[in-house]
Order: sequence, then structure tokens, then C-alpha cells
Amino acid sequence: MTLPPTMRAVLLTRHGELDALEVVENHPTPQPGPGQVLVRVDACAINNTDINTRVGW
Repeated sequence: MTLPPTMRAVLLTRHGELDALEVVENHPTPQPGPGQVLVRVDACAINNTDINTRVGW
């Protein structure tokens, strides 16, 4: 399987409200190394730990 050079990603750029999350359409696709796998994620949940990290707890 050939990996695309870029992917869409949501990056946490700083502490703050929802504006601290940045959607990037051309983030470099990670390249797995020896003994590693790359997993495609189509959707994920945001839990309290994610929110607390974003707001700077």
C-alpha cells in the first residue's frame, strides 16, 4: 500500500478554548519504522483528559 504524503490532522497549538485546535489539511503523514504499523483513524472521541490538556490543567 502506498501512503499519501500528507493527511488531514487536528493539532492542539496552545492552551485555550476550541480556537486552540487547528485543522491542517496537509500535515505530513507519519512514516512507520521497522516493527511499527500506521493505523488509519477515521473518527475519534474527545474525553476529559483531552479537554483538560487543552485548557491547561
